[in-house]
Amino acid sequence: MQTSLSVGFGALGLLALCACSSVEFPSRFTDGLWSFSVDSVWQGSATPASDALDASDYEDTSVGRGFLVTLSAQTGAVELEELLGSFYATGARGADVDERMHYDLTSSAIVGGRFEVWEEHATAGWGIDKVRAELTLYGADGAVASSERGGLRQ
Repeated sequence: MQTSLSVGFGALGLLALCACSSVEFPSRFTDGLWSFSVDSVWQGSATPASDALDASDYEDTSVGRGFLVTLSAQTGAVELEELLGSFYATGARGADVDERMHYDLTSSAIVGGRFEVWEEHATAGWGIDKVRAELTLYGADGAVASSERGGLRQ
């Protein structure tokens, strides 16, 4: 089944294409504009780009960046635009990892990167489920150069 997720920030957005993948978009994910608000920044040591990053290596931040994201299950393409900044990247749906929808970022001034989306379920019936995202950029050496996580809201 093809699915798409669009997340948008400001006038531009992030378009994610999904032609064929193992993780289906939850019913709450609809095509359209989404907002990605960074609330934690990675503080880990040199890590290969192919490795998952540990949640304990992220530190909370009150001055996180914001992005517009547009998600589309039909096309599988992704586009990210920073609000009040100059970051812009596009990419395509890749192989999903650990119940996360994975997008490979391939175009812009960056060497490469990934954008991942997942649901974080409330524990023991308290609170509400959240949609979370991670933007990770790679350096010229193939290692993770930076990573940010935050909430994704429509």
